[in-house]
Amino acid sequence: ISIPNDRSWMKPNAESGENERKMCKMQKRRLFLASIAASTGLTIPKFSRGCERDAPISKKLFALGMANGMGHYYEVVEMDRQDEFSKFFSSIRSKQRDTDPIKILEIGVGTGSNMKEYSQSGLELEITGIDANPYMQNFAEMNARTSGVPFHFVLGDVGKLPFSDNSFDAIVSTLVLCSVPNPTVTLKEISRVLKPGGIFFYWEHIRSDNYILRLQQRFFEPAQQLLADGCHLTRETDSDIINSGLRVISSTRYNFKPLGVIAPHIAGLAECTKV
Repeated sequence: ISIPNDRSWMKPNAESGENERKMCKMQKRRLFLASIAASTGLTIPKFSRGCERDAPISKKLFALGMANGMGHYYEVVEMDRQDEFSKFFSSIRSKQRDTDPIKILEIGVGTGSNMKEYSQSGLELEITGIDANPYMQNFAEMNARTSGVPFHFVLGDVGKLPFSDNSFDAIVSTLVLCSVPNPTVTLKEISRVLKPGGIFFYWEHIRSDNYILRLQQRFFEPAQQLLADGCHLTRETDSDIINSGLRVISSTRYNFKPLGVIAPHIAGLAECTKV
């Protein structure tokens, strides 16, 4: 047996070592999340290995938080939220033609928290959801299956929508424009992929008109951006929508005091006026 004099035989193969490190990292992630599930009872679906390789664990933890930590929020807003969805479905009912479904794009679809509303709309809908967080896909698809909603998930950037012009009858944005890098760019993309006369439905938290609460929002905003995947507390989304070129049909402001710094909300409908 010939043994190299430089003892290179004792050194691990670089590629093999790198693979082992990656596998060890993924196993640690799985064990960590499994321990969370066991101790808290959280819903944690199986994620694809591609997601585990390509996205940081912070994205997975944010998805888990959105899936399991929004109960109080929905308890507070549920009645008003359902009313706003009812207005939205009434506004797009006329777009139902023959047997063709109404095509809806939900930007920042997240965990698919709106699937229940779609299933109860009484309309034939075809939902496409786009999100930049790959860990949202399993949650969204699971909620779509449970609600019986035809759904397709697209991994992508809402600031650069991977769809042709005039692709959708309506677009939905709920708690999304607070966290996109550039709301103006996103709203331009919304206008581009909406059909002429298409409807944009929005439900967003915004900057407060109250001076004291606005100071609190400014104080907590850095932490909010860090912990909530880039969410801004002081976005003036109502002004952004008005200045976007979309024609606002209806707009309602809400103040959900139990929600603290995200108490101020705006909800409404806007129409795409391009020819």
